[in-house]
Amino acid sequence: MSVVVDSTHYSRKILDKAEYFLLTVPGYGIRKELLYLGSVSKNGNPNKIQDSGLKFFNIEGCDFPLPEGCAAWALIKRIPEAHMEKNYDMFVGEIVKAWADSRVFSDNHWHLEKGPEELRSLHYVAGGHFYEIGKSVEVTL
Repeated sequence: MSVVVDSTHYSRKILDKAEYFLLTVPGYGIRKELLYLGSVSKNGNPNKIQDSGLKFFNIEGCDFPLPEGCAAWALIKRIPEAHMEKNYDMFVGEIVKAWADSRVFSDNHWHLEKGPEELRSLHYVAGGHFYEIGKSVEVTL
């Protein structure tokens, strides 16, 4: 797994020292919390996470609290790559544990269109504009 985090972001300061990090697949149900978290810097508001209203829960086997309202979560062990991190702001890691909400993932397949709308994955574009995944398309050869 790879992630790019700009050196000016608060998260980068944490990631530079971290052995593990967490990635999630956020759902439509937490769209306002996501927009807030993406619009406010923790450099300017140390209470950003609490002020967002996002709720968290704990799960056995993970030392990080997981945000509610996500379709999936992945615990990633950082693989230090100084050149990539410094020159491209890219961090690389190995997924060591992963969890998914069974309402949208089962039998090794996503079925977001059958689950609750609040768990359909949300993808940020710009300026408060998101795409919500939800339509299934079958392709055969």
